[in-house]
Amino acid sequence: MSAMKLVHRIIFTVCPLLLPAFATCVACGDDLPPGQRDLDEATKIHFEGKSDYVDRVIVLCESALKKGLDGPGTIFTKELASSTLFRRASVSAQRILQPGIRQSARLRYRELAVKDLESAIKFKPEFADGHLLLCELSSMPGGDRKRGFKAASAAVESFNKANDKLRAASAYLWRARFGDDLVQQLADFAKASELDPDNMGILRQQADFLHGKQQFGEAVKTLKKLVKASPDDAKLRLALAESLSQTGEEGVIEAFDQIEKVIELAPDMTAVYRMRAQLYIAQEKPEEAIEDLTKAIQIDRGDIGARLFRAEIYLFEDELEKARQDVNRALSLNPGIVYGIQLRSRISAAEKKYSQAIDDIRLLIGNDPDDAGHRLQLAAYLNADQRPRAAIKEITRVLEKDASNWRALRSRADAFLSVGKHVEALADYERALKMSPENSGILNNFAWVLATSTDDKVRNGKRAIELATKACEVTEYKEAHILSTLASGYAEAGDFESAIKWSTKAVDLGEGEMKEQLRGELKSYQEKKPWREKQVVEEKETKDRPNLIET
Repeated sequence: MSAMKLVHRIIFTVCPLLLPAFATCVACGDDLPPGQRDLDEATKIHFEGKSDYVDRVIVLCESALKKGLDGPGTIFTKELASSTLFRRASVSAQRILQPGIRQSARLRYRELAVKDLESAIKFKPEFADGHLLLCELSSMPGGDRKRGFKAASAAVESFNKANDKLRAASAYLWRARFGDDLVQQLADFAKASELDPDNMGILRQQADFLHGKQQFGEAVKTLKKLVKASPDDAKLRLALAESLSQTGEEGVIEAFDQIEKVIELAPDMTAVYRMRAQLYIAQEKPEEAIEDLTKAIQIDRGDIGARLFRAEIYLFEDELEKARQDVNRALSLNPGIVYGIQLRSRISAAEKKYSQAIDDIRLLIGNDPDDAGHRLQLAAYLNADQRPRAAIKEITRVLEKDASNWRALRSRADAFLSVGKHVEALADYERALKMSPENSGILNNFAWVLATSTDDKVRNGKRAIELATKACEVTEYKEAHILSTLASGYAEAGDFESAIKWSTKAVDLGEGEMKEQLRGELKSYQEKKPWREKQVVEEKETKDRPNLIET
């Protein structure tokens, strides 16, 4: 029985063995233990069950224990106090499950329930039912994992002591969920299966856990056991396909086989077509992926996930109108879906409609002002819209909250370059590089400024060569623009022979518009002239449109 199901039981029970002893104490008159009168009053109030009885019962129980009781009386008092508190905690927990209840009320009821349960456990540390309910409350959004782990461990000990195998298995499962030691968590799952071997639900939870921990091979083994027991369960086979797809080429082939079986069992399950579309994308087969997603949408025209996935593929394939149609349809079904608004902003940016892209990101920021990712995306759009100074302001707001965000530092450094502030750019690159020393983008841009700046105080050919060489090593000397940076460093250091060597390699690798600039750099080095560059983007004057969702 799960902990939450206990809220539907009448909790107060008194051990029959204690009743004769308790009755004897009541009959003793002047020979009563000092705390017996308080216990008698507490028991009377409990059975009357008035609305405010709990606090009074607990005060009297505490007083009785403090004044002193005989052995049976002490046990009875602790049972009375713990079960009384558990009853009230159960009522609070039941209220959390009421439909339509506000989140603030859920949190308040959970806090009340947790407080009562912890008090109940103080009276009776081995109170296993209380520990289990505390586990369930701790598992809810915003719950305390450490508290849950502690409660689960106590429940394990209590149920093992009572030789209650099935409920001990439940406690082991809770402890596995709350733990942070993979070896111990796997041991807890194994123990739960050992104690309750016919419970396939335990294996399913174990499989989900293993997949979440990226232990895909072990997840596959567990799921195959489940599929063997229930070969016609399409959802199990789909889960198996998902784990198989993460185990290498052979696993992907087997995943496709499982997907075919799922389609035979449940041809109208849209999730299976989305899953196969993901596998096709991994194999760089966008047409097949689109075909599967289209099938999912034909089955369920309200499948928002399939529409957004198809829109993502259309965007990648530069079919922007089709991408926008899918996103608009998805947003008409759910106007507030964050990923849909993000995707629409990317489509607008691809169309060079930066004002629309900016509007969408500002809308998301309005709903979540502290999301650094949204602000950095906004900064990128502002930069693309020739508004680097506005971008710098947004990035600075991110850094004011998190000075260790190296992505923000790198973005602000790039923006500083756009307005010719090389000293400020170098300071940000320096900080970002300490946090992400293998990042080729930071290494390359840092080296480029040191090699090509128009400011004599900024340039440092020797360090530019060091940074650019590291960037080349990270990218295996396969990126034309990074080879170009290495060439510029040698040119700044006066080694034009090396500059020409690397610049020639850059030209050979370069494509499109980049190739023309690379040829210009090579010509400069052949004339024994180092390359100089300073960008100064004029800030575009424009007003942002209102934050409206277009669907």
